[in-house]
Formats: sequence, C-alpha cells, structure tokens
Amino acid sequence: MNRLVLVWIILGCAVAGAETISDDAVNGPMVSEAHIERLTHFLASFSTIVPPDIERGRWGKHGALPTIALKFSHPNNDRAVYVDIDARDGTVYFFMSAAPYDDKSDHNEPMEEFLRATEAFEISLPLLRYLGLSTEMTDYQVARHSGLPSNRAQGCWLIRRDLTFDGIEFDMAWIEIYVRVSTKEIEVVSYRPPIPPRPVESRISRDEACDRVSEWIKTDREFSRCPLVCVGEAQDVREILVIPPEFKKMRTIPEKPWQSSYCWHVPVKVAVSEAHVRKGQFGMVPIPVEMDTGRILIDLY
Repeated sequence: MNRLVLVWIILGCAVAGAETISDDAVNGPMVSEAHIERLTHFLASFSTIVPPDIERGRWGKHGALPTIALKFSHPNNDRAVYVDIDARDGTVYFFMSAAPYDDKSDHNEPMEEFLRATEAFEISLPLLRYLGLSTEMTDYQVARHSGLPSNRAQGCWLIRRDLTFDGIEFDMAWIEIYVRVSTKEIEVVSYRPPIPPRPVESRISRDEACDRVSEWIKTDREFSRCPLVCVGEAQDVREILVIPPEFKKMRTIPEKPWQSSYCWHVPVKVAVSEAHVRKGQFGMVPIPVEMDTGRILIDLY
C-alpha cells in the first residue's frame, strides 16, 4: 500500500472495507444502467475515467442515505477507483482514486511553487459546474491539506464549502474536493448535497424543544453516565435541516425522493468526567429535535 493511500485511510477518507466489495457480488445491491449513467457523467466532468458495467456493489457507508459502494480499476492501471453512489438515483457522494506516491518528487519544493491555490480551484471548476455549485473562489475555503506535508511530493489542496438549503443551515451538507499537487488531479471528492425538506403544518417552540432534550438526556444511556449534562440557553437554539437517521439503515429504497426534516438545533453542554467539571472543561453536543413531532433525530449507537 502506498503512503498517500495510507494517509487517506488514517484520515477516514477511504472506503471502509473496500477490498471486500467483491464479497457482495451475489447478495449486494443491484447497480442499474441509470446508476452507471449518472456516475459516468460525474466522472467525465473532471477526469477520463469511464466506469465499467457493474452488476452489483455493496452497501456503502458514506453519507446519511443508503449508498452503493463500488470499486473498479483506474484507466492507468496503477490504482483503484472507489465511489459511493445514492442507492436510489446514483448521485455520487464519494470518490477516491489516489495516484501512487512519487518518491522522486522534490520534498523540499513548496507546493505553491508547483500548484497555486487559484490553479487548484480552477481544476475543480468543471466539477463544480456539473454539480450546479458556485464557481466563485471566494465562496470556498481553499487551504493546504493539514494532514499532509506542504511540499510538491505530498502536498494537496482542499477546496471546501458548507452547503445550505434556501438559506437554512443543513446538518452535514458540504462539498470537499482534494487536488493533488504532484499530479494536478482531483483525487478525492466528498459531496453531501442538501435534501429538500418535507412540509410541516405545525411547529413546537424553542422552549418545548429544550424541554424535550432535557428529559431525554436524563435517560439516554450515554449522556446519563456523564457527571454534568445540561441543555443550553433557548436563545442559542436555531433552525436547521436534518436527514432522519433511520434512512441510512433502509434496504428497501422508496420510489419517492428523500426528504429532510425541519429541526430545532438544541445545544447540550457536557463534561465527561469530574476532573473536567472542576476544570470547567465542557463540550457542546448539538441535538436536533424535529419541529412538528418533537422527535429526537440522533442515532448515537
């Protein structure tokens, strides 16, 4: 395994268990022509990769919806391609194809001398256009990948933006594009598009949402073990859109499009030990509460 791929795995970017995809050749989810067509168009926006015909994949792990994980050879035959596509319509949520590590590249040459941030962003433009996203660099965070050395041999640019829906914050919605400096290619894409919400006829108040979370943390098996857990102030509660956690576990895919839920984002103050309480060291855990039902939309286990 080359060192760059190892770095991606350590950072949680690689597909968990990708090498066992073939184990699901008989029982894995079916891959339709529509899936492959959507994937083909996605890849064509920034690469020369053409996916082969694939009958089945395996259930993927990326994103908040059921996905099909696929693995196939890169045209250069020196690496593999990993993708996760929406099990219903084929939207690509994850792509990775890392070139072998080049030991001959200059480790002392700063990455900016070989590929500047503006040039890396330009490489991402065809993909951003395909996804229908902004093509203004000022709308994105463009920075050196903090998990890799900032030299020509190993450097990588990260282009990132949180995504919203009609101006409303969306939980876990973003676009992340990693551009390798030495190859000047996109090597990783992590895409979590916002999902339109289902309409609501009534809404509980912020105070009601806080009350529901306050009661819930008393009986939750994890929070109830902490020496200090309390709900934050009502004025800190804000509106947010969330994909219900049960969707991820579905294996019978509905014909209707996925829908997110309007939620109240309730902050919970947590100290995990008495020592943390004494030192005033607290963490904040956001708990989403469905506005019309009052349901806690979190799956910790």
